[in-house]
Amino acid sequence: MAKLIYPKLSYDIVGALYEVYNTIGNGLQEKYYQKALVRELEEKGYWLALVRTV
Repeated sequence: MAKLIYPKLSYDIVGALYEVYNTIGNGLQEKYYQKALVRELEEKGYWLALVRTV
């Protein structure tokens, strides 16, 4: 198995994804998952820059 370059970051991202899915489930629009994921990662101490489309 390949060694991860950023194991803690990878673990936190996957954990946040599972937490969001387990909390709000499936079937929603992508924007709701994005907002929930940003909130979850910010609670873990990460700062995110979101890409905005025009």
